[in-house]
Amino acid sequence: MADSAPIRPRKKPYRTIIVVAGLLLAVNVIIIAGISQRTNSEGTLPAAIEPNGLLPKAGDVVSPESTIGVNLRNDLQGYLEFDGVPIPLDQQEIQATQGIIQFTPGGDKDLHQFPQGHHRITVVYWPRGQKESDGAGSYSWTFSVGA
Repeated sequence: MADSAPIRPRKKPYRTIIVVAGLLLAVNVIIIAGISQRTNSEGTLPAAIEPNGLLPKAGDVVSPESTIGVNLRNDLQGYLEFDGVPIPLDQQEIQATQGIIQFTPGGDKDLHQFPQGHHRITVVYWPRGQKESDGAGSYSWTFSVGA
């Protein structure tokens, strides 16, 4: 007489695979979210600057001929400084009604191109129709110029 062992139901390996794959996916989503949160080097912009209003963004690496600039709120005016030195107003491209201030180096400008290395841009701004001396704000960010 043969021992009759109880018959065990057969395990279904695909269930285990699905659970493991789901856990791996969840871990990857958490890691990616954490990395993207840490790489926001722009920080919190002041209310005077429109979202995504920096050119280049903080920490970017750009070419020596790149344009720098800012998009201020429409009710503000201002000017740019490069490494603490004001850029002459007649060399900046200013769209006053839109709050856009830009500078592109070139042969007819004081800066023919940006030198390689780390640099700081500062925008000095104040309400349109008022004087800078009545109370200006400023914001600075850094970028790098590559080869």
